[in-house]
Amino acid sequence: MGEYMGANYAKTFGLDFRVARFANVIGPWRGDIQTPNGIFIEEVFDAALSGKQVYIENPIAVHADWIYSKDVAKGVFLLSKKKDLNSKTFNLGMGKMSKVEEMLQNIQEMIPEAKVKLAPVEPLPTRPMNIKRAREELQWEPKYDIKAMMREMVDWHRLHGNFSAAIA
Repeated sequence: MGEYMGANYAKTFGLDFRVARFANVIGPWRGDIQTPNGIFIEEVFDAALSGKQVYIENPIAVHADWIYSKDVAKGVFLLSKKKDLNSKTFNLGMGKMSKVEEMLQNIQEMIPEAKVKLAPVEPLPTRPMNIKRAREELQWEPKYDIKAMMREMVDWHRLHGNFSAAIA
């Protein structure tokens, strides 16, 4: 809805309107557009790092396109600064699907004392975001893969504490 309104204002009043669409954002940030999937991963981290046992029965996203908050910030910054763009709408994601199991495996490797278990679930059919425009027009590329995201989140949590309490 917001995209259509913005596009209409741009056409009617000549505004320079641009849109950034985010994949499932994870990492240290909280905003009005925080995704349930990002909150889910933060809650898993909070529990794992505090020594609580985590059993995930029905994860929100089992197989999804994820993006780290720092990659989002870089993409939005580039989008705001670029002149003479051919496109006005850009997807910011990794451009590939990753499994929650991969995240949990990384968490377990980085936090050996973590007690995180995932119930067997079947992924829903989804597809990754097409990030070709962002790559070509913004010269943007996601820097963080799943393992790097998990490492940064562990380091951030150890430095600042619980995500929910530290960022609220």
